[in-house]
Amino acid sequence: FAFRRSGVIWHGFDPTEFPPATYERGILSPLGPLVLSRPHYRGYFLYRQVFDSFPQEFAPCDLEVPDPSPLYEGNQYALWKYRNYVDEIRRYSIYFNPTLRSPMPRGRAEAMLCGAVTVSAHNHDVDMFVKNGVNGFYSNDAHELREYLLDLCHKPGLARKMGAAGRHTAADLFNHDRYLAAWERLIAQ
Repeated sequence: FAFRRSGVIWHGFDPTEFPPATYERGILSPLGPLVLSRPHYRGYFLYRQVFDSFPQEFAPCDLEVPDPSPLYEGNQYALWKYRNYVDEIRRYSIYFNPTLRSPMPRGRAEAMLCGAVTVSAHNHDVDMFVKNGVNGFYSNDAHELREYLLDLCHKPGLARKMGAAGRHTAADLFNHDRYLAAWERLIAQ
């Protein structure tokens, strides 16, 4: 189908919920059951091409979010679980997103909001907000993605600089005010 009067409304987050990255760790690239259950959709094969025989010292980490205190319950538990999630993301310097068919991966936007520099497959709209070498990188070439990652691992100052630029971009484009205004315009039409 061709939708003549269509548009996309990007994510809308509260940037204040995403404190700046601490840059304690290197590459974050979640590779769990969700990725393995839909390997073509979530970029598993690109992930393998990039990280097979990758230097072990820079190997990517999977996301492990600690549970909050068992004394919390209900909504308080959920709030602290989310806080732990954000705190885990912001420990990293680099977020690698191999997703090929997932439109606007939320995890990539959250990592950008924290200031982790994103290296992404060239997928849905990424070229509309990531400028290669300025606030992140994107490509569909596994060798090129690998080189971007290695360069950032060897140059932590560059990762911080680009991560800060990505954070600025994400706060501007993925904030809740822009998101709500876009929905209001659409409904008014």
